[in-house]
Amino acid sequence: MPAQTSKVNLLPPSDFELSFWGRFLKWAVTTGRYIIILTELVVILAFLSRFKLDEDLKNLNDQINTQVGFLDNQQGSENDFLALQKKLNLASQMLSDRQNAGESLDYIENNMPPEIIPLSRGVGKNHVSLNAATLDEKAMGKLLLLVSQDPQWKSVDLTQIVGDQTFGIRFTLDARK
Repeated sequence: MPAQTSKVNLLPPSDFELSFWGRFLKWAVTTGRYIIILTELVVILAFLSRFKLDEDLKNLNDQINTQVGFLDNQQGSENDFLALQKKLNLASQMLSDRQNAGESLDYIENNMPPEIIPLSRGVGKNHVSLNAATLDEKAMGKLLLLVSQDPQWKSVDLTQIVGDQTFGIRFTLDARK
């Protein structure tokens, strides 16, 4: 078994060692140096990590600049795409309106008396115009009654009636939804 060593201090403690400042100085010399060394290590680690963080920041800025450049290059394509999409939406809306008006015009022409000859047609968003001719005024009245009784039309007007030697009576029928 090893012999135990004991600390023997043959010098009596001085008054300064027993005072507050003496104890503080002793603590600062022993324990304080470990705190200072630990603080210096933290500062050195922070200083060294700065190089890595600067490199990361540089890489991120390069990546952002690359993506901004790509987006700037695509701006023209995006504007073209948005303009084309707007035109397609407008065309789709016009086709659906035209189809509804075309169905209404087909309904009028399919139920038209055979004595009436259609000369021209006009189709609007909520409007159908039919320019026709007939030799029989009763057929014209029958067509006007048929269209005016249809609930899909808000107003039906016979806007023009002209006597014609070739066709008999030429008239224009306007119907609005």
